[in-house]
Amino acid sequence: MKKFMLAVVAAALVLTSSAAMAEVTVGGGLALRYEYWKNLKFNNTSAKVDDTQSFLAVNVKLNVDAKIAEGLETFIELQTQTTGANLGNTAATGAVPNNSNAALNYFNFQKNDMHVNQAWVNFTLPGTTVGIKAGHQPIALGHGIWLDSTREGSDAVLVYAKPVPELLVAGAYISGRGTGTSNPALFDGSITGDANFYAALANYTFAENNTAGINVTFADDNASAIGGVVKNIRAFNTGITADGKLGAVSYKAEADWLTGRRLNTFGTKNYRFNAYAAMAGASVDVGAVKVGGEVVYGTGNHANDRKVLYNPGGAGVGSDSITDHAYFVPYGATSYNYAFLYNDKIGQGPRGAGGGNGYGDGFGGFGLANTSYIKLTAGMNPTDKLSVGAEVLYLRATGQQFGDQAKSLGWEADAKVGYKLYDNLNFNLTGGAFIPGAWYKFGGTQTKMSNAYGAEAKLVAKF
Repeated sequence: MKKFMLAVVAAALVLTSSAAMAEVTVGGGLALRYEYWKNLKFNNTSAKVDDTQSFLAVNVKLNVDAKIAEGLETFIELQTQTTGANLGNTAATGAVPNNSNAALNYFNFQKNDMHVNQAWVNFTLPGTTVGIKAGHQPIALGHGIWLDSTREGSDAVLVYAKPVPELLVAGAYISGRGTGTSNPALFDGSITGDANFYAALANYTFAENNTAGINVTFADDNASAIGGVVKNIRAFNTGITADGKLGAVSYKAEADWLTGRRLNTFGTKNYRFNAYAAMAGASVDVGAVKVGGEVVYGTGNHANDRKVLYNPGGAGVGSDSITDHAYFVPYGATSYNYAFLYNDKIGQGPRGAGGGNGYGDGFGGFGLANTSYIKLTAGMNPTDKLSVGAEVLYLRATGQQFGDQAKSLGWEADAKVGYKLYDNLNFNLTGGAFIPGAWYKFGGTQTKMSNAYGAEAKLVAKF
C-alpha cells in the first residue's frame, strides 16, 4: 500500500477533511476464483441429471483508510458482489438435497454490482477513553456461531471502553435490515428486513494471550415471514467464549444458548423455543506439523417435538413434515465456517437452508443448524512460501425431520495448498470429497447415492 497526503479522493471513494490534511491509505485487492462441483445432489434421482458446475469469477475490493486526527479514523470499502443466482444456485426444492439449478449454468456475464462493503467512522469521545465505531461494518460476536456479518457487513453502532487494561466492555446496536445471506439471521432462513439486535459484551485477558468473554444479545424481529404469514420474534442469546495459548497448545471454545418466543404462532398462542450450540477446539505444534481437532454441537428439533408452523409444499413434502425443525433457529444464517462442501454448498436438503449459495469464499453458510461434527486437522509449512493442510470431518444431525430418519450426515475430507508467489500475490488450491450418510435417504425414498466433489483455485492479489 502507498501512503500519501491529500484532502479529497475522487470518483466513488470521496473523503474530505475540512479541518486538516489527513493521512490516507488507499488499498484493495483482486481475487480470481475458479470453482468446480460435481454430484452435489449425490445423483440420487431416477433421472440421473448431471449437476456438474464450474465457473470463473472475479472479486474486486477498493478501500480508503483515513486517519484524520489522533483518535479519529474513517474507512470506506467498495466490493463487487456476485449473488447466488449469478452463480447458478437457488433455494432447495423438492427432494434434491442441495441448491443446484441446472437452468442457470451459463453465467459468464457482467452482472456483478459494486456495493459498499464497509463505511464507518471510529473515534474516541474527547476527554474520555470511550470509543465509538459507527456505520456499515463487519461485526461478529464470539466466533460467529450466533451472529456474524463479516461477509458484507451490517449497519451498526459499537460503543466500547477499557476500564482497566485487561478488560474490554462494549455495547452494540446492529440492524438486520436488508437482503443477502451475510446479514444477521432472521430465524426462519429468509431475510425480510426489520430485525434489530442489541448486544452487550465483555472480554477479560486473564493471562498473556488468554482471553475469556461473555456476550448477551436481545433480538427483535418484527417481520419474520413463515409461509407468507408475518410473525414477530423476541429472543435472547447468551454466549461464553475462550481463546488462548498455553505453551505449544492453542485453544478456542464457545457455548451459546438461545431462548425466545415467536408471537402468535398458533392463532393466539405464542411458541417458545430453546436452542444450543457448543464448540471446543485445540491445536499443537508437533515438530514441523501442526495438528488439531474440534468437537462441535448444534441443536435441532426431533420429529416427535413438531408443532404446526406451515406447510412448505413441494415434491415429496406432505403433511407429516409440518414441523418447527432446526432451520427456524438462527444457526442456519451465519458466516461460521468449518467445511468446504457441507457447510458452503450442500447443507441438509429440502426445506432446510442449503449451503452458502456456492460462494466458496471461506465464509460458510449453513452454520450449526441441526449439525454436530468432529474434525481432525493437520498442516505444515515446508518452506516460507508453501503451506499444505488436510481436514477430515464426521457430521451428524442432532434431530430428525422424520421419525425413522437416520442421523448420519456423512464424512468429508478436504485438502489445501497455498503458495506465495510474491509478498502480495498468493495462489490457493482447495479440494474436497463428501460421502453422504443415510440422512439424505429421507425415509428410504432415495436409496442410492454417489459422493460429491468440489475444487477451488484462487489467485489473490492485494495492494
